Amino acid sequence: MQLVRFDGEQPGWALVDEDQGVFRHVAGELTAWAPRIAGGEGASALPRTGRVRSASEPLLNLRPLLSRVLQLPGARPPAVPRLAAVVGASLDGRRNPFRSIFGYVLLDGERGCRIVVTRDEFGDQPPGLSAPSGDAESLVERLQALDGAFGLRPADVVVLGRAEVDDHLTARLTAANLSASDRRETRRNPWAAPRSEELGGPSPSYPGHALVNRSAPPTIGA
Repeated sequence: MQLVRFDGEQPGWALVDEDQGVFRHVAGELTAWAPRIAGGEGASALPRTGRVRSASEPLLNLRPLLSRVLQLPGARPPAVPRLAAVVGASLDGRRNPFRSIFGYVLLDGERGCRIVVTRDEFGDQPPGLSAPSGDAESLVERLQALDGAFGLRPADVVVLGRAEVDDHLTARLTAANLSASDRRETRRNPWAAPRSEELGGPSPSYPGHALVNRSAPPTIGA
């Protein structure tokens, strides 16, 4: 599934309906239903209101609304495009912490971050990462270590590494698969995401291993 966020007179989240070419409005905030998505309930976990919006409408840049942007321990900030996981539920008691992930976003600094692709498309491991990002077992251990240091919570975003994904997945992670002539202008508008250096420096509580957007609101959406 793909989920987007709107601003304006009727702000909120929406489920992408590619077949019909519309966005289906979802009630409530990410922190209310993300745990169920992470738990594998799929689209049935989304409280849809019945309202729809045109797929040609501009999308809200999600990145300024993210709770915290954290980096895995033992790695320098990767080159763009960066693949990041959005936490959907507590990692407590999870043997595989990726089962607590709600979905994935692409942070590339130019087109912004306007869409979340949910975990159900990828199973219990993240989509493609470049070789230096580490193997699946290493990622699990480092995600658990990050949770031990910061206590990950829904709406936190964890930078996993440099994305190495095919054109199809790139299109889904950038909303390019929704392209219409009027969306080309959307990609060039002032909603473009801030550069990585605007996220803030390393966290003093976990030196060199976290980039925390301390100025952002505590949860996604408002």
